[in-house]
Amino acid sequence: MAAKKPTFKLVLLGEVGVGKTSLFLRLKDGTFLEDSHASIGVDCCETAVSVEGEEVRLCVWDTAGVERFRTLTQGYYRHADAVLLVYSLPDSATLRMLTSWVREVNDRTVMSNTPVLKIIVGNKSDLEHRTSEQAAAELAAAFGCELVLQVSARTGEGMKEALQVIAGKLLARSRERKRSHLTSPASDDVSPLTLHRRDTTERRQTSRCC
Repeated sequence: MAAKKPTFKLVLLGEVGVGKTSLFLRLKDGTFLEDSHASIGVDCCETAVSVEGEEVRLCVWDTAGVERFRTLTQGYYRHADAVLLVYSLPDSATLRMLTSWVREVNDRTVMSNTPVLKIIVGNKSDLEHRTSEQAAAELAAAFGCELVLQVSARTGEGMKEALQVIAGKLLARSRERKRSHLTSPASDDVSPLTLHRRDTTERRQTSRCC
């Protein structure tokens, strides 16, 4: 019997308009919708990444970013291995708003056996940046986010590299837990990693649930 492929759950979070659904659709089928609408509810898709010759499956959940719908996402933190905290590079306010999302993630996952991997993702890198990399790195350091990435949902630039880094990080954490048979969360002493990427494409579509 073939060994079960490593599978990790990723949740997209962030304010409405930052392009979470566009990132989701770029991951799902490599497309972009110029005119997409705010999500209401949750969609899910699965994508595969090769890490050191091993196939890693990432199950990505797209959640609503509007404040009044936040209660819909709470149940989806359960069993999450990573959260992608998305902001818009042309809109510095969306980076500042991530602080409330990080606090919510910490509150919702405090009882988790394994600390969730927090990743800051700057979307729309194909547009003029109004948010400095230093500001994103400082927020990451303040809230224990281990990765800082830049991508473009519109062009797809940076998406492949971002997935490789995320999958590699999750696989390494999983292997380490198995080796050491940890019964409590391990604290990785890792400085935030910043990648320079461009923006993925936006498009709205329903998807199958993983």
